[in-house]
This record gives sequence, structure tokens and C-alpha cells, in this order.
Amino acid sequence: MKIAGNEYLKSKDIEKLFGVSRTTVNVWRKKGLLKTTIIGSRNYFSKEDVNKLIKNENDKDIIKEIEKLENQEFMILMSDRLSDSDYEVLNRIREEINNLKRSL
Repeated sequence: MKIAGNEYLKSKDIEKLFGVSRTTVNVWRKKGLLKTTIIGSRNYFSKEDVNKLIKNENDKDIIKEIEKLENQEFMILMSDRLSDSDYEVLNRIREEINNLKRSL
């Protein structure tokens, strides 16, 4: 639904998009994760807010992946002797970390 140039989604749309129940959508609404706009007697959700929520979830996944790679890097650096292949792995890990950070 479009009103004054803004697109709004129904609760059912949110449920399908995230694969969650109506209860979960209501919890997100009550926690303020999704702002609601009441039109008539129905709750609608701004598509812009929904996109922000999706981006935040994606960012969390990226941050977890960066942490995992940094732990791998640390474990390699803690070994007594590093081989040439260890340095190659370290360079690949660092490159991947930098790529992930740029995507945030």
C-alpha cells in the first residue's frame, strides 16, 4: 500500500518476508524494532523501516563472520613458528576481513 509516496506493508507481508509468526511481528512492534502506522483500524509497517531491520540483521551476520576470522588469525599468530603457508592463510584472512568491513 502506498500513501503519500511511502510504501507500507501489512503484518502478513512481514510474516512472509522473515518467515516468522504474527506473535513475533507483534513482539518486534512492541519492542520498537518495527514502527507501526495505524490506518483505519489496521497496523501497517513502513517498508523503509523493514529494510533497516533487514540491513541490521545482515550487519550482525557480517560482524559475527569478522569476529570468527579474527579469532582464526589470532590462533595462527599464537603459534611458535609460522610457515609460508601460514602467511598465505593470514593474508587471505586479512583480505576477507577487510572486504567484510567495507561491506558494512
